[in-house]
Amino acid sequence: PITFLYRHYLELRIKELMCLGSTLHGKDIMIPTTHNLVSLWRQTRPYIESVWSGSETIAYLNLVEERLKEMSGIDSGSYTFRYPEDTRGEPSLTGIRYINMKQLMDVIQGISNVLDGASTGMGEHLNSKNEIMAEYRAEMRREYDQYNIP
Repeated sequence: PITFLYRHYLELRIKELMCLGSTLHGKDIMIPTTHNLVSLWRQTRPYIESVWSGSETIAYLNLVEERLKEMSGIDSGSYTFRYPEDTRGEPSLTGIRYINMKQLMDVIQGISNVLDGASTGMGEHLNSKNEIMAEYRAEMRREYDQYNIP
């Protein structure tokens, strides 16, 4: 259950970044219903890169992508860690006997640091954009009012 919750956190965080990124870029998107972390990441990563494109950022994003690929290799559809058996009655975690929870926690924490930073930063960019637009609208309203334009 802990592994599933970690995985679910990653999925929700990536979808949140997709929402932020699309809003920041003025795009209306439907959040995908897929649970595939790699697919979601590939749709979201360009939004992060549009805000931070430095080589250090790219290195961190590459590391995140590698970890997401690892997790998706084991649980691509968000069912493996949720159910002990698949819909055909086959064991979900074939070939996996143990999960090192300390190592998993450390990996998730590292990914979380990157995603949380991206979320905070993109949120700040969005706030700045909204403040600039509000100031622009107020200025335009003052100009229109000066000439009694409805």
